[in-house]
Formats: sequence, structure tokens, C-alpha cells
Amino acid sequence: MKYIILFTLVITTNIYGKSTVMPNPFLEPLVEGRLNDQSEWVQLSVTGDHMYGARRIEKPVIVELSPLTKIEDVEFKLSTGVINRGPYMSMLNASLVSGDRKYSFPATASEFIASYSKDTMEIQFKLQDVCGELRCDFEKGEYVYLYIDYKGVRDIAPIYEWDHMIGAYYLFRYK
Repeated sequence: MKYIILFTLVITTNIYGKSTVMPNPFLEPLVEGRLNDQSEWVQLSVTGDHMYGARRIEKPVIVELSPLTKIEDVEFKLSTGVINRGPYMSMLNASLVSGDRKYSFPATASEFIASYSKDTMEIQFKLQDVCGELRCDFEKGEYVYLYIDYKGVRDIAPIYEWDHMIGAYYLFRYK
């Protein structure tokens, strides 16, 4: 009987104990951009088949900008829904997908989410530094993966992916 209870507890924890990041609002994710600190935030149009939280790279939220705008110079602000089912206070972070690896990079503004909580959060970032190091190609598109971790990111480095953390994919490219 003890083994059945233990097995049920382990299975339940693995199925339901996942922390997730999802676009917000769910049907029309809010992505904004600005060119500098003095500029106003402008809502950007998004497309894609992201109905189930953009949790797979095949179904990202697609952010398309004019080729006349240099994406590396734009500061982006994304609204997300976050559920932290872990025992630690975590922080919303961003990473750039390059090949089969994800590289974290510093956000210009992010938020903390308390342990065992659910909230709507925002993250702001520029792609200038990470693209300078990893060589971005916005003609094909670059994937940004949002995830939560118990620490904030201060440098460009590969991330360790936990099985119980599910992030959201955004594809940034020129029209």
C-alpha cells in the first residue's frame, strides 16, 4: 500500500508540478517595442498558431518587423502569464535559441514570481548584445525562449533546462 501511494504521488508531481510561461493575453499576445528610452511603447502585430501557449518551437508567437527597422536596436516588452509551482522565488528570463542550444542573455527589466503562485508578468530586453556574440539572421528569423529560473541572468551563457519548467517561444523576423 505504501508503494502505491508513493508511486501515485511521484506520478502526480511529474504530471501537474510543472512551472510554465505562456503568452498573455492567450489569443493575442502583447508584444511592444521602442527604439530608445524617450520613445513611447508601440504595440507590434503578432501572428502564428500559438493557441497552446507557444510551448513548442513549431508553434511560436511570430513577431514580424519591417526590414527598415534594425531589430537589434529595438527594445522589446513582452507580457506573459507565469505559473511557478516550485518552492523557490523565480525570475522571468530570456534566451536566444541557436541550433539545439539556448543561450541566456540579460534582460533590461524583468520580474520575480513567488513560489507556488500564478501571475501576469512583463519582461523587457534588447537583442543587440546577444546577436553581436551569436550572429543573428532576422531574414530567416531568430527564436527567443522565455523561461523562469531561480536566478537572474547577467551574462550570455547556455542555459540548463529543467524537466519541470516549460517556457514560451517567440520568433522575431523581418516581413
